[in-house]
Amino acid sequence: MAQERHVRDGQGEPAALAGAASPVGRWGMLARLLADGQRVGVFREFDPQTVALAVGGAIEGVVSHWLTHPELDLDAAASELETFTLYAIERPRTRLPAQASSVPRSVL
Repeated sequence: MAQERHVRDGQGEPAALAGAASPVGRWGMLARLLADGQRVGVFREFDPQTVALAVGGAIEGVVSHWLTHPELDLDAAASELETFTLYAIERPRTRLPAQASSVPRSVL
């Protein structure tokens, strides 16, 4: 237990997690941006802090991989991560009535 104490904050939370999902944590700004997107109706309903942590973890994963595999096309990886994230958070579009199946997807 003594060894564990040094990795805890003042409230007994693990130091690595303390503040991580709070408004002042590492990904707090991203969580606030996600919440703002929800307020204006651009993003679907989800927990902004959890999604900010997930996106942050994905960013760290890509960068970590790139550091050990510098041949990774970082621009392409960033683009894929952006697309992945937008698909995960955007508000689903409402479908048109039955005739929508004959409309090209690019129009929807």
